[in-house]
Amino acid sequence: IVMESIFITETIHDLAVHQEFKERFLYASRARHIFHILGCFLTLWYISLFQNQRILFLYLGLVLFLLITHLLQNNKKGDIQYKRMLQANDGEPIHVQYRLCDDAIYALNPKNGNQNIYRYEMFRHVIDAPHMLILVMEHKSCLILEKPWLKGGTPEEFLQFLLRRCPNLKRKKAKGVSF
Repeated sequence: IVMESIFITETIHDLAVHQEFKERFLYASRARHIFHILGCFLTLWYISLFQNQRILFLYLGLVLFLLITHLLQNNKKGDIQYKRMLQANDGEPIHVQYRLCDDAIYALNPKNGNQNIYRYEMFRHVIDAPHMLILVMEHKSCLILEKPWLKGGTPEEFLQFLLRRCPNLKRKKAKGVSF
């Protein structure tokens, strides 16, 4: 039994949505990874102060190699996922209707009638993009909610609704979300 919807939105996973999602999601992920890699480099640099300088250049080369490899790999991974999504949907973008209710978010694909239910406990943080909100779950799974299609209240009411319903979504993890 599905409860009455409080907010309704839709997303059509076309190329424009994919590119905006990839840009914002990978940007947030890249910043974290770059910080970790630079932290490793600084640690190794400090250790190498007591060693030979050749070791420092070896560490620097290794860190740069890992950084470039990581950035290239993430860009390819997003494109491969988009191509697989199109193949699974007969070459057409996936159209998903989201209904945000008191108990969960219901995602319905009108083409094939598939429905998924996402409990609010699953969401960890929100990423803001110009035309969408990306609700991030564990293991980097995401829901994309397009802002222009939002119905049921103001964007601020929508954010307050998410903060009340999602126990793992803290205000600081939604900081900078603007509509």
